[in-house]
Amino acid sequence: MKLVTSFENPPIPWRKFDWVAFDEDQMSGVCADPNCDCRNNLVRGWGETKEAAIQNFVNDLLERCEIDTPIIEMKDAERLLERETQIERGELNA
Repeated sequence: MKLVTSFENPPIPWRKFDWVAFDEDQMSGVCADPNCDCRNNLVRGWGETKEAAIQNFVNDLLERCEIDTPIIEMKDAERLLERETQIERGELNA
């Protein structure tokens, strides 16, 4: 799994959908047909901040896998975010 976040900033008045987090590996398996049902099965997390989007992604993933106990707490999400930021800056290798 490769967690990716993106600042979308859609043209709507609510800011809670500015950031999206998703599994890049999962996205590579999506076909180009916009009417295909495969897009409905993607796990994505939306949020007002990058951290909130990651947490929403994790919660959705856990729910879809029917795992009741959160495995990743907010501190873990923050560590993932910090690692992703370091990779983007070239401080770490993916």
